[in-house]
Amino acid sequence: PECNIFTHLPPEDFQIVRNRMIDLILATDMKMHFEMVSKFRLRRNSPDFCRTNDDDVWMLLRMCIKGGDLSHGLLSWDSHVSWSYRAASEFYEQGDLELAQGSFLRVFHFFVLLPPGRRQSRRRFALFSGAKVIQRDTTLPRSVSD
Repeated sequence: PECNIFTHLPPEDFQIVRNRMIDLILATDMKMHFEMVSKFRLRRNSPDFCRTNDDDVWMLLRMCIKGGDLSHGLLSWDSHVSWSYRAASEFYEQGDLELAQGSFLRVFHFFVLLPPGRRQSRRRFALFSGAKVIQRDTTLPRSVSD
């Protein structure tokens, strides 16, 4: 409670902020990756795509969060591996804590240690999914980005 930066918000505004934060977090779910990128690509190429339209702004924000989530795959390999190990360690620690508290969670397959050949396939996946979103799929028409 003492760290809640939203305590000053009225309950209805707090709920809006909470729902939007959840929406942005869910935008990083790879299960919806290709569908989301495809929808964005179609929408951004539409002549009525507008930076003052709430739906377009939120679609763009989702893509920014997605780009940030995937961008570690575009770092140098050493930096990518270093940050990936840090993230994995955090997830392992969280899993250990939840198991100690009696939660039985399904282990996400990306956090299982793999032999070197299979690690390389993850690298190709990261470059494929991350690079495409960041380099091509988030490019805006000049009229929108100005």
